[in-house]
Amino acid sequence: MFTWRNASKALGRRTWMSTAGIERAHRAILFPGQGSQYVGMGKDLYNLYPRSAKLVFDEADEALKYGLSALIFEGKQEKLKLTENAQPAILTTSLAMLSVLEIEFGFDIAKACNQVLGHSLGEYTALVATKSMSLADAVQLVRLRGEAMTRAVADKQGNTAMSALVVRKDKLIELEKALEEIQTELPPGELVQIANINSSFQVVISGTTKGVDQASRTLQQRRFAARAVDLPVSAPFHCPLMRPAADVMEEAIKKVEIKKPCVDVISNVTAKPYANAEEIPQLLVQQIMATVQWERSINYCKGQDVDEFLCFGPGKVLANLLKKEYPLDKITSFLPFISRINITPVKTATAVNLKLPMILKQEITTVTTEVQTTTQNRAVDVSRYVHKNPREFKGRLGYACLNTVLRKEKPSVFCSRTCRLSNALSKGIEYLQELSLQNIADLKKLIQWNEENNIKFMRMSSDIFPFATHEKAGYDIDFAKDALAEVGALARKYNHRLTTHPGQFNQLVSLTPKVIVNTIRELKHHAKMMDLMGLDKDSIMIIHMGGVYGDKEAAIARFEQEYVNLPENVKRRLVLENDEFGYSVSDLLPVCQKLSVPLVLDWHHHYINPGTVTDLVSLLPTINKIWMDKGIKPKQHYSESRRGAKTIMELRAHSDRVKNLPPTTDDVDLMIEAKDKEQAVLELYKLYDLQPVNEESYIPSKGIETTQTKGRKSNKKAAADKKLKEEDDDLSEEEQEAAQDETEIEQSKIIAESSATRRSRRSIKTELIMNGVEDKSMTKKTPKKKRKQLAPAGVEPAVTEEASDVAISKPQKKNRKQSSPKIIEEVNGEKKKTSKRNRKNLLPKNTETIVDEAMNEIAKKASKRKHKQTLTEDVASELVIEEINNEPQKKKKKKAKKD
Repeated sequence: MFTWRNASKALGRRTWMSTAGIERAHRAILFPGQGSQYVGMGKDLYNLYPRSAKLVFDEADEALKYGLSALIFEGKQEKLKLTENAQPAILTTSLAMLSVLEIEFGFDIAKACNQVLGHSLGEYTALVATKSMSLADAVQLVRLRGEAMTRAVADKQGNTAMSALVVRKDKLIELEKALEEIQTELPPGELVQIANINSSFQVVISGTTKGVDQASRTLQQRRFAARAVDLPVSAPFHCPLMRPAADVMEEAIKKVEIKKPCVDVISNVTAKPYANAEEIPQLLVQQIMATVQWERSINYCKGQDVDEFLCFGPGKVLANLLKKEYPLDKITSFLPFISRINITPVKTATAVNLKLPMILKQEITTVTTEVQTTTQNRAVDVSRYVHKNPREFKGRLGYACLNTVLRKEKPSVFCSRTCRLSNALSKGIEYLQELSLQNIADLKKLIQWNEENNIKFMRMSSDIFPFATHEKAGYDIDFAKDALAEVGALARKYNHRLTTHPGQFNQLVSLTPKVIVNTIRELKHHAKMMDLMGLDKDSIMIIHMGGVYGDKEAAIARFEQEYVNLPENVKRRLVLENDEFGYSVSDLLPVCQKLSVPLVLDWHHHYINPGTVTDLVSLLPTINKIWMDKGIKPKQHYSESRRGAKTIMELRAHSDRVKNLPPTTDDVDLMIEAKDKEQAVLELYKLYDLQPVNEESYIPSKGIETTQTKGRKSNKKAAADKKLKEEDDDLSEEEQEAAQDETEIEQSKIIAESSATRRSRRSIKTELIMNGVEDKSMTKKTPKKKRKQLAPAGVEPAVTEEASDVAISKPQKKNRKQSSPKIIEEVNGEKKKTSKRNRKNLLPKNTETIVDEAMNEIAKKASKRKHKQTLTEDVASELVIEEINNEPQKKKKKKAKKD
């Protein structure tokens, strides 16, 4: 079993593995061009692989004589996207990924593919990857290339443009011819040219602003292009306006040693492989002004029997271009971390998954990173990092509040005994204090159990002292100072960390003054409790910022104002946690830095609400620094969504246990927020060989995770679904379809039967009561074995013992102010109102007439009360029954009133 402790040794042994002797696959490797950059790309590689990825970044820094890696990892996006910075950054990151595979896993590009392609800038990356050019030379050339391209049009600022065109089906060749005609019709000094032919449905045109606008308009009018999108670029790339840049690059490339590539590299200009090393410099110079023939380069590869495309580098631009024209199973992005056998690879911050059965057949334990698919209102490349083989962990793993093992013991052990407010007020403070002392006694038992099971981190319940801060039932906790001191002494003895998390109603940003007063009272209470325990600064209080109230900046300003006025013992322990809705890491980090309030990073909340952060790992040093400046050990939270979660509400729900750990630094304490509490921690201990586990305390997972269904758990449904799936796996497709049809029919029957039964019970109840049925043999309870048969759909059911039981035993609704319906008696063709005294005698005579008349009377009353609900027959019937059931009570009340 691979563990955190032996991971480095395992990776070290991988160097002997290679792709030598493996038949070359029909595969092409692709490298991206400018536009795929983002701050933080490659940071995870830099940290995890010092002998491969780190060396690439260090070599680039040395070649450029400035900190390119610092700009990539921690710089500003506006600066990184500048052409002279973006081009060397993308090249370096792409080659760092390749270096990880080559050095850590013995990958050999010459044995793994037939062709290598690079889009524009990516052509330089391809040449380095195929050993045609050195990394130092390439990074200097593309840096110069970016600067030269920007300077080439410095005197034409505002007069150049680029636009992306969506080409109509089968109109690419006609569009190219039409663009040549448009160029000849432009006034002198204006030009337009195709810069990139990215696919059969997308081209990019470049030139002067007037030329690009006229071409876009004309091509759409002639229905060669469906629409045009202006691109926010600093220069019109790949057109004759780049002549000055081409001249600069021609002189620079002459000084660089270029060899023949070890694998065919496709030129952007010719869409064919370089014939020899001598033509490479010439074609690289032409590429600056010429059209990037990407679509024809891909077609060339297909003509060479290439049936798989692997996309390197940050971003997914190339994969997105390809997937619209080729089968998805033939297009993947290169994953520098190869998953273990039988574990499906997941996406990373720099690439998506790839299965390489021909390249690496050995079982490899690796670190993976998962990316949430971009959705509306979610930033691109927002990472949810997951370690399947992390570094040795030096922090403590903990759980929150409740121990599932001790909770099931008799007597149960837990720390949140409480009562109703009415009981608290009636029984007095002594009763609440007694509950508090019981909670404290059980807290000591929890700590002792944790110590015996190597768990040294726990969040205490916020209800140890029930109603202690309530404005009516509140009380001082000094009575428990001795008991609290014993808890603190035990925690210090075992080096346990205890924290609290006051409830979500505690908000310092509220617009209601009373809420703020109550919040401060609650925070003072928690601070005093930990002070009486004698706990150190590591014992902190966690709160959320709270509501946004339509103006996040104003809410943050209110928090800053209230925080300054808090007591010192509260400020010493108070920390903020990012949440999944209102306040992300990007919202809180500036506030935390300004006020020196530590930020509790919740990885799961960040996964749902990333804000503007695109690389969370790069922010870890900044987040940890706030903690260390206050002398507190950093604390983070980790949880995972349930399997199959799709909606936001489903994603928010915590899973029963977690299978991974985030790529946090080694010096933090990690709170595992899972439904199975301490069992989730013990399972991680076993999974990663972190601590010895007492098998008597550990409860293995049953493999059936509870599913969130309208706020309730449904274990039975999950188990049934799993069983059906296992049975279906053994059936053929025809058998599965037949089984599905049969299931749908059965479900329809059940629904119909249930509906019929509900209708029959209502009608039976009405009839029984209207006819005064009081036969005890009809109302006695029936054994469960006889309660199975349902009335078939469409058939009027007989009066069953179960139905009559339900009808008679239904609880009466109390305190419903309704007068009994006026029953109408028809005598000699005339309708007369009957007295209440004679009403009971009329019930058995004509039930249908009575119900109809009662319904009419109730409808009139409902109309007078302005009921919005339409009165249906079922509703009216139930009201009739209710009126009759309530009649005896009304008589008693009336009699009592007269007396």
